[in-house]
Amino acid sequence: MGTKERMFAPSNPRNVAVLATGPGIDGMDAAELYRQHLAHIGQIAQSVCRRNGVNDHDAEDFASDVRLKLCDDDYGVIRKFQGKSSFTTYLTVVIMNKVQITSDRTPSSRSGVASPPSTSNTVFSV
Repeated sequence: MGTKERMFAPSNPRNVAVLATGPGIDGMDAAELYRQHLAHIGQIAQSVCRRNGVNDHDAEDFASDVRLKLCDDDYGVIRKFQGKSSFTTYLTVVIMNKVQITSDRTPSSRSGVASPPSTSNTVFSV
């Protein structure tokens, strides 16, 4: 396992197995998994923003919005995780979809600089 995989590996493999059970997951397990991966969520959001040319200030705003949206509906997005990939891969795809959705709704600037993702009422796409 490489450095990157170890850095994003769940600290407790039991959590992945619990989430893989699907909709029957209670909110406590999803909340626990969210808390365990909170730093990784911020890192993924920052990385995705950098790849899309978003400045640091807007990237931090976006990361905050991502953290809030993951808590919505009693951690609904996290509870949808089915264990078909690593949890961090799942989070990366969810966050990349969020950037894509917000950039589709945000008009690009005329200067050729990428527009920051909007933090308006956008829902996550899985």
